[in-house]
Amino acid sequence: MAGAGSGKTETMSQRVLFLLANYGIAPERVLGLTFTRKAAAEFAHRLRKRIGFLASSGLLAEVENDPWFAASVNVSTYDSFAGNLVKEHGALVGVDPNARLITAAASWQILDDLISTYQGKLPEKAPAEIRKAALHLANEMTSHGVTITALEAELARWEEGIKTTPLTGRKKKLPRYSQSLLDKISERRLLLPLIKKFNDYKRAHNLLDFTDQMAVALEIVRNFPTVVAEIRSEYDAVLLDEFQDTSVGQMELLSTLFKDMSVTAVGDPNQAIYGWRGASAASLDLFPIMFAQQMETKTFSLSKAWRNKENILDLANLISAPLAQKTYPGVDVIKLVASNSEDADKGKISVFYPATNVEEYRYVAEQVKKWKQTYIDPHSGVNDETYAILVRSRRHFLPMIEALEAQGLEAAVVGLGGLVTQPVIADLRAILAASIDPLDGPAVMRLLTNLDLSARDIKVLYSWATQLSKKRNSLEVGRQEFLLDAVDNPPEVGWSADGGAGFSARGHQQVQLLRDRLAAVRAVLDFDVSYIVSKAIRVFDLDVEVDADPYLNLAGTAVDAFLEIANDYASQTEYANLANFLDWLETTVEAEQGLKAPTAQVDSSVIQIMTVHQAKGLEWDRVAVIGLNEGGFPSYEGAHFIKYENPATLKSGFSFDARPQSGWLGTIADLPHNLRQDYTFKGEAQILPGVPEFDQYEDCDALEAAIEAYRLDLAYYQEREERRLAYVAFTRPKKELVLSGAWYRIGTKSTQLPSRYLTEGIHAGIVNPTVFADAETTEVEAAENYSFSGPALIWDAPDLDVENLVVNQETTQIPRKPGVSRKLINDSGSRVLSQIAQRLNTSGMEITELDFDPADKQQAELIYTAQRALDAYKKRLADKTIEVSVERLSATSVTSLLLHQKEFAQRLRRPVPAEPSDAALLGTIFHAWAQTWCQKAGQASAEAEPLQAETAENSAETTVSFDPDTLTQKQKLQLGKLQERAKEIFTDELSTVVGLEVPFSLKHEQLTIRGQIDVLAKADGKWRVIDWKTGRPPVLDEKHRENNLSSHLSGYLGQLALYRKAIAQQQGVAENEVEVELIFLGGDDSYSPQQRRISLSQLQTYFANVNIEQLFAELFTQG
Repeated sequence: MAGAGSGKTETMSQRVLFLLANYGIAPERVLGLTFTRKAAAEFAHRLRKRIGFLASSGLLAEVENDPWFAASVNVSTYDSFAGNLVKEHGALVGVDPNARLITAAASWQILDDLISTYQGKLPEKAPAEIRKAALHLANEMTSHGVTITALEAELARWEEGIKTTPLTGRKKKLPRYSQSLLDKISERRLLLPLIKKFNDYKRAHNLLDFTDQMAVALEIVRNFPTVVAEIRSEYDAVLLDEFQDTSVGQMELLSTLFKDMSVTAVGDPNQAIYGWRGASAASLDLFPIMFAQQMETKTFSLSKAWRNKENILDLANLISAPLAQKTYPGVDVIKLVASNSEDADKGKISVFYPATNVEEYRYVAEQVKKWKQTYIDPHSGVNDETYAILVRSRRHFLPMIEALEAQGLEAAVVGLGGLVTQPVIADLRAILAASIDPLDGPAVMRLLTNLDLSARDIKVLYSWATQLSKKRNSLEVGRQEFLLDAVDNPPEVGWSADGGAGFSARGHQQVQLLRDRLAAVRAVLDFDVSYIVSKAIRVFDLDVEVDADPYLNLAGTAVDAFLEIANDYASQTEYANLANFLDWLETTVEAEQGLKAPTAQVDSSVIQIMTVHQAKGLEWDRVAVIGLNEGGFPSYEGAHFIKYENPATLKSGFSFDARPQSGWLGTIADLPHNLRQDYTFKGEAQILPGVPEFDQYEDCDALEAAIEAYRLDLAYYQEREERRLAYVAFTRPKKELVLSGAWYRIGTKSTQLPSRYLTEGIHAGIVNPTVFADAETTEVEAAENYSFSGPALIWDAPDLDVENLVVNQETTQIPRKPGVSRKLINDSGSRVLSQIAQRLNTSGMEITELDFDPADKQQAELIYTAQRALDAYKKRLADKTIEVSVERLSATSVTSLLLHQKEFAQRLRRPVPAEPSDAALLGTIFHAWAQTWCQKAGQASAEAEPLQAETAENSAETTVSFDPDTLTQKQKLQLGKLQERAKEIFTDELSTVVGLEVPFSLKHEQLTIRGQIDVLAKADGKWRVIDWKTGRPPVLDEKHRENNLSSHLSGYLGQLALYRKAIAQQQGVAENEVEVELIFLGGDDSYSPQQRRISLSQLQTYFANVNIEQLFAELFTQG
C-alpha cells in the first residue's frame, strides 16, 4: 500500500534486489508490469541501474563480469504482456497469432461503415453518438465477459417487466424515471445486433483491439493449464505496479497465472481514479483472495510521504478519510505522514473565492506571478521552481491561459486538452469543418473572427447572407448554411442593407481571401486525410503564424502532433475520409482519451495547465486547483437544482442534500452494473450499489421509488470516485496549494456552491482563508456597473444579478479582440509597413534613425538585431553569398553543411521534399528488422540508458510499422539478401550491443546537432558505433577519389566524425575511445565481409586532403 509520494518505484526496485541477493533469483526470471510504456521504461531503467550496482558490488560474484546480467530483467505493460501471450498461444482458441491489433480509430471507422449499410432499426440519435455508444458498450461487454445473449436476456426481462408494471390511480403512463429507464433499455437492445456485426467483422478479418486481446488471453489461461504451467515456469517473482487501476479481467488473468507465487502488488486505493474506463476500485482489496489460495499474504504500508509538506498531507488525509468506509472487507486507507515532522515550514494552503469566475482566473494568475517574482534562488538569481494549475474540466483551459498571459506569464496546456485547446488547432479544425460541412456555422464564424473584421462588417455580412437566401428562395426550415454562402459570394464594397456604413474594402478583401483558401482546401477533399490537413496548414499559412508567435504555446508541436494523428488515422483506417476523421476526433476529444499529447519538453519556467487525471504521478513545487464548485469538482449533473435552507456560505453549518445521479441508467453506452465482474465482493458484499429488480415491483409508484433510491446510491458511489480525484489533485504540490472557485460563472444564472472538498478543509481549520485582509467583505458592486475587481475571497454568497451583469468591454467586445500573440504580431506588422512607407520617401534612412526608446532594452535589442540583419543582407547582395542562421541541425544535414555549404544553404532556404523511392522504403524496412534482430541478444545495459527517447512514434501502446508485404517480390528478395549479409557480418558481435536507435544531442554553445545511431556497442573498453547502409560498398581507390569527394561518400566522412564526437560527449570519454564504421549490405556477392565495413579511419586516410576536424571547428565557431 503506497501512498502518494511515498517512493513506491524505489521500493519495488529494492524488492527485486532483495530477491536477487537473498534468494539467488536471476533478473530474467523477474517480471514487472505497469500500465504505460513511459512508466515501464522508467521502472526498467531504475531496475537495471540498481541491479548493475549490485552485480558490481561483489555481492553477486558469479555474475560480476556478465554484461547481460542487469539488462535481462523483464518489464512491460499489462497490454503488451497479454498481447505476447495471444501471439504465442492464440491458435489454441482459434485466434490467428498474426491477428492485427487495431486502434480505437480503426474500430470507429469499422462501425461507421457498418452503420452506413445497416438495415436494422437503431436508436434515434446522431450517427456519431450511435458509434460512440456501440463502441463503448462493446468494449465493456468484452472486458467483463458478458455475451450478447446474456445482455439481451437481461434487458428483455427488464423491458417486459417494466412495461407490464401496473399503473396507479389515474396515471396513463409510467413516471419520469421509470419511463426514462425503459427507453434506455429499449435503445440499448437496438445496439446489440450492430455490436454483433461489429464483432463478426473483426473475427472475419482477423482483427483484435486491446479489449479483445485481454479477453483472448484470459480465455487461453482459463482453458489450457499447460500454458499456465509454461508461463509460471519462466518466472520466480512478479511485480505489479499501479494495481489499483487494474480491471477484474486483468486480475483474473494475472492471478490464474501467478497465484501462490512470489507476487508483489503496489498501489494506492485512494488513487483509483479510472473506474470510468473499467478499473475496479476494489482491486487491492481483492488481491489477497485472488492471488493467495495456499500461501499467506502480507500487507505493508508506505505512509511516509517524501513529497508534501505537513499541512498539505493533513488536507489529503481529511479528504480521503470517508473512503475508509466500505461495504466490503479489504485493505485500510493509508494515512500519510510527513517525512520530516520537525520541519518548521508546514506548507501553505490558500483560498480564492471571489464573486465571479473572471476574478477567480485573474487572482490565480496574480498569485502565480507572485510565486515567479518571490521564489528566486539567491545563488543563480533565477526562479527554478515548477508550477501547475489543475482543472477538473477542460472549459477552464482558455480563460486561465488568457489570465496568465495578461500577467505576462507563459503557460502551456499539457496533454490532449492542450492539443485541441491550442488556437492553431482550433483554427485548423474549423478550416477542415467549414470545407466539408456547410451547416457548421460556428466553424465559419471562427474563421471570420480570425480575419479581425470590424463588428460592422460582420453585421453587413450577415445581412448579405440573408439577402442571398431570399434571392434563391431557399429559406427552408432548418437551413443554416447562409453564412458560408456569404463567404463564397461576398457583397460588393459599400453594400449595406440598412443605410449605415457599407461593407469595407478591407473586409471585402479579407473575405475573398478566406473564400479562395477554402476553395483550395475543398479541391483536395478526395485525397488522403493527412494530405488534406497538410494542405489546409499551407494554404492558410498556419505554419507561418506558428513561427511568428512570440509566446511559447507549443503550437508548432501541436501542429506536428495533429498531423501525426491524421496520418495514423488514415494508415490504420480503411476508406478513411475527412468527415469521419473529424467525427472521430470530436468524440475522442470529448471522452478525453485516445489522442497523444504534444511531446515537446515544456520548460520549467512555463506554467503547466492540465486535468487532474493527467496530473496523476506528477509533482510540482506549487499548484493551484481551480473550479472548486459543486457540480464542477466534484463533477455531477444537476448541481444548479440543489436545494438548501440557509444562505450559501463558506462558513461552518452550511449543508445541502445530495443530488441523485443517473449513472448507467441515463446512457445506452454503459453495461448494467449487475453484469459487471466487480459488482460484488466474492458474490457476497456489494462493491457497486445494488441494482433493483426492475421487473418485480407491484406498481409503478414502487418502481419509481426504487429507482429514485438507487439513483441516490449512484450519487454516493460517484462522489467516492470524485473524492479520490480530489486526493490526487491535492497531493501534487510539494510546498504550497491554492484552492479556488467562484460564486457565479458568467453565462449561468444560479449561484455556484463551494465544493465540499474546499469547505471540509476550511471547517477543519486546515485551510485558513483569513490570510486575506478583506476576507470578511461580502458587499459587491451592482450588476450594471460591476468592475470585476471585487474581494479575492467572499465568505457569503453575494447578491449579484448575473442575468443583468454588464461585463466590461474588454470581455464582451464583438468581435473579440485578438489575443496577445496576434496583437503583438499585428502591431509589429503595422510598424514595419509604416517604416517601409517612410523609407520610400526618405532616401538613405538607416535603421538606427528609427524612433525607439534606447532605455527599453527589449526594443533596443530588436532594432539592433534588425540593423545587423540588414547589414548582413547588404553583404550577401554584394558577394552573392547565401547565409542562413541555424541553431539546431540534424545529423544527416551536418555533413552537407561541412562539405557543401552553398547547396546546403539553398536547400535550407528553399526546402524541396525528397521524392519517395523504393530504395528508401527498403532501407526503412531493413532498419526495423535489424533493430528487432539485434534485440534478440537481450536488452541493452544500463550503461547506455536511456536507450530510446520516447517520441510520438514510440510512446503509444502500439505503433504503426512498415509492412514487408508492401514490397514487390524483387524487393523481398533484396531484403532477404540484406538480412543474410547482416547476420554473416555481425552475428558474432551481437553480445557487445548496448543500445539500438540511440538518440544523441551534440551541443556546442548555441549550436545543437541532433541525430540517432543505429547500433551502439562496447567491447574491450571501447565504444563502437555501427551504421547500416543498404547500398553497395564504395570503391576506395585513386581512380575514383575525385568523384568520391563530390559524392555522398565524402558525406560519410562528416557523418562518422559527428557520431564519434556525439558518443564521446554523451559517454564522457575521449574521442579516441570511440570507433565508428559503416556496414554496406547492398551490391552483389563479390564483396567480402571486410570490404563491406568502412571505418572512419579509412575515410580519413582516403580523404587526406579534407581536414574534418578543422571543418567542425569552423562550424562550432560560426554556430
